[in-house]
Amino acid sequence: MVRHVLRRHWRTIGLVVAMLVAGASWIRRAGDFAGYVTVGRLVLTGGHIYADAGPGLNTWPPFFSLLCVPLALLAAPTPYLARGCWILLNFALLLLVLRILARLVYRRDMSLLATSGDLHPTSPELLVPLILSSRYVLGNFEHQQVNILTFALALGGLYLHSNRRELLGGVCLGAAASLKVMAVLFIPYLVYRRQWRTALSAAATTAALSLSPILVFGPTRYWDYVSAWRAAVEEGWGVGKMNQSVYAMLDRWIGHGMVPFSATGADGIPASGDPRVVVGVAILATIVALLGLVTFRDGPRRGS
Repeated sequence: MVRHVLRRHWRTIGLVVAMLVAGASWIRRAGDFAGYVTVGRLVLTGGHIYADAGPGLNTWPPFFSLLCVPLALLAAPTPYLARGCWILLNFALLLLVLRILARLVYRRDMSLLATSGDLHPTSPELLVPLILSSRYVLGNFEHQQVNILTFALALGGLYLHSNRRELLGGVCLGAAASLKVMAVLFIPYLVYRRQWRTALSAAATTAALSLSPILVFGPTRYWDYVSAWRAAVEEGWGVGKMNQSVYAMLDRWIGHGMVPFSATGADGIPASGDPRVVVGVAILATIVALLGLVTFRDGPRRGS
């Protein structure tokens, strides 16, 4: 019986073992998660979530601080409890992302049981793209970040929208934008494609969640937090190798003259201020925008 189970489900068993081993290693690292817990504790104790957190620690919008409260409560007995729950949540979200991608790209379902006709997380169709993006996926786990959560919300919102569940899809997109502002760019994209219900739902959700901390902090402190958040974001964090933005890439190359793939010790590099970098980013953004407008100029087709 045991041999039969092992032989039939060896891929799933191997996947679970790998996740447990990796999780046991990651749970010992505080990473960005230590900042989440600190901010959550400041909310609970009435401290200033930006000034009292320390310089450069809290660069997240005020709404994110409310989500940090449960993490702080879980970390009260031991930080390992909170980190363990966070890692498990991220594993579950990663599997959800793979399942959505299997349906969007291959029109097939994904199952951990690897039943006939279903894809498995270790199937080449899913495993190869996951390996190619492993630098970013593993970085999320190693540093205990929130990127998989925001990606799952954004992808889930687009998936729901493509399946004619416009309002719920907009809610997911709005929730993602409330956690990390870059997801708000989906709203003008939806407006351009005249997807009014999803666009309005996403905009309303973004506004509602972003303003919801007023109910906790009051309007005066909330707007003080908004100013402090904007100031923290404007300070930036240099253009070192951990900054994976296009601006940082071009600044390392053009502003600092670093040859790609040959520079070493590229941490903690301040922005050069070279105006050519801004011009380069603007040119690339224009090219991408034009390609997007041409590609998506027609209305969406079911199953497209």
